[in-house]
Amino acid sequence: MKKISGSFIALVLIVLVLGFLSGLVGELWLNSFLMPNSYINFKSYSDLSHKLDELIGTQNKTKNLQEQDLLVSEAINKVRPAVVGIYKDKKFTAEANSTLLPSDYLGQGMIVTNDGWIVSHVSALKNDKSSVLIVTSDNQIREVEKIVADLDTGVFFIKIPVNGLPVAEFNLKENLVTNQEVFVFGPDQAVVNSSIRDLNFSVGETAEELIRDSEVFYKYIELNNNSLGNVLGSPVVTLDGRVSGIVISKTGLVLPLDHLVAQMRAVIKNETWIRPSLGISFYDLSEILNANIKDKKGALVLASLGSAK
Repeated sequence: MKKISGSFIALVLIVLVLGFLSGLVGELWLNSFLMPNSYINFKSYSDLSHKLDELIGTQNKTKNLQEQDLLVSEAINKVRPAVVGIYKDKKFTAEANSTLLPSDYLGQGMIVTNDGWIVSHVSALKNDKSSVLIVTSDNQIREVEKIVADLDTGVFFIKIPVNGLPVAEFNLKENLVTNQEVFVFGPDQAVVNSSIRDLNFSVGETAEELIRDSEVFYKYIELNNNSLGNVLGSPVVTLDGRVSGIVISKTGLVLPLDHLVAQMRAVIKNETWIRPSLGISFYDLSEILNANIKDKKGALVLASLGSAK
């Protein structure tokens, strides 16, 4: 009986040892082959169990990240069909090497009516006086029918003889916030990510530059990127797939669409738009840092234009 009891105990001990070793080997195998590298350096089973719980806990975070990616993709795809490339005009031949090249690229534009009106900025033309061609998102080359320029803002409107075009939806500056994520387009409709640094940026390095003219727009949106590359004339797109402005400089200055509503309406109706003229120069008090000036709103009128400077 004692011999049987001793044999039984020995058998139990052997089973326990083998079970422990099997568990240890299994844990090593799991870490080596199934888990990411960051999970290999486990200290104990409880440590591994905790890491497994962490991994499972990231499921919702991963889902949220995927949802954010989908929002970005949807916003870009919503606007992309309305984005066009502006190229130098080229006299084509039947040869395959007669094609538009990157060196012919000037900038971007945005379709604002389905019958062919496009808005862009003079900065996109790089001071090129030659005629231009428009390349739509489906890679169709379109000749220009008409160009209307607004010299005060540098915006110009291009008409191409095409109907049924996709158009962009607009957003007002009042619906934007600082640090909001936005997107712009570059050559070949490459997407550049950015964010809003300032909703009321104005250039004013000297006291003389702070004197504003009533006929000159000066309150821009500024993006965080100091070097956006060749995205001049590109629409600025928010996550809801709407356009808030167009890029007018490589340093990230954006002309808000709010300022172009009247011009766009006039151009579409084939009317001549005349900008109202106040004829004054003034200080914008929100830009003045002076302990003796308590009022930070409104304007301090200096004189009629021509007599203040």
